[in-house]
Amino acid sequence: METLLLQALLLSLMCTTQAQASVLSAADVIRLVRTEDPAARAAREAVTVARAGEVEAAMYANPSVAWEREQLPGEGEDALLVTVPIALSSARSTREHLAGVDVAQANAHAAEVTRQAIVNALTSFYQLQAYQKQSAIESHAVERLNEAARVVRRRREEGSASGYDQSRIEIEAELAASALRQTQARAERLHAALARSLGQSLAEVRFDGTLETDEAISTNVPSSTNDTIPASLRSLRTAVKRAARAREGSTTAWLPELTLSGGPRMGSSDTDSMGYE
Repeated sequence: METLLLQALLLSLMCTTQAQASVLSAADVIRLVRTEDPAARAAREAVTVARAGEVEAAMYANPSVAWEREQLPGEGEDALLVTVPIALSSARSTREHLAGVDVAQANAHAAEVTRQAIVNALTSFYQLQAYQKQSAIESHAVERLNEAARVVRRRREEGSASGYDQSRIEIEAELAASALRQTQARAERLHAALARSLGQSLAEVRFDGTLETDEAISTNVPSSTNDTIPASLRSLRTAVKRAARAREGSTTAWLPELTLSGGPRMGSSDTDSMGYE
C-alpha cells in the first residue's frame, strides 16, 4: 500500500513539473531570439551607442561666460563677457550626417545579426523536432527487436530456432539501442543549447512543433512592397543617402566660425564709471 502511495505521489509530481514547464513553438522561438539572444542584444546596444554619437554631433557649440578683473593703483575694472559662437559653415550638419551613417550601418548590422540568430535558432528547433521524432521511431524499433529476441529465445529453448538467429537479433537490438541513446544524447544537447541561447531554464522549458510548414510563420506576409525589402538593406540605403548629404554639405564646411562677445564693463575709481564692451 505504501509503495502504491509513493508511486502515485511521484506520478503527481512529474505531472505537476510537466504542467509548469513552458511549451515554446517556432513563433515563440522567434520572439525570444529578438529579445534574449546575446548577439542580437549586443548589436542593439551598438545601435544605441551610435545614436548617442549622432545626438552629440548635432549639438551646437555652447555659449561661454567669462569674468575679468584688472586692478591698478587707485582704480580697478571688472568685465563680464558673454560669448556666443555662430556657426556659418556646414561642419555641424556634415558631422551629423556622418554620424547618421554610423547609425544606419549599426542598424543594418543589428538586423543581419538578428536575422542570422533567428535562422540558427529555427534550424536548431526543427533539428530538435527531427531528433525527437527519430528517437520515437528508434525506440519503437528497439522494442520490436527486444520482443523478437524474446520470441526467438523461447523458440530456441523449445528447439525450433537456432542460436545463430538469437545472436543475430540480439546484436541488432543492441545496435538499435546504441543508436537510440546517441539520438537522445544529441536531442538533449540541442535542447540545452537552444534553451540557453533563448535565456530559458533547461528544466522549465520544452519545445513543441512539427516538421510541417508552420502557419504562424508562413502567414506572416509583409503588408506592403517596402516591407519586402530586408531591414538590413533598407538601413544600408539610408547610410548611402546620409553619406551623400554629408558630401554635398561639406562644400561649405571650411567657413570659419563667427564669435560674438558682449557684456558690461565696470570701473572702480574716484570717478566711478561704467561702460559696455
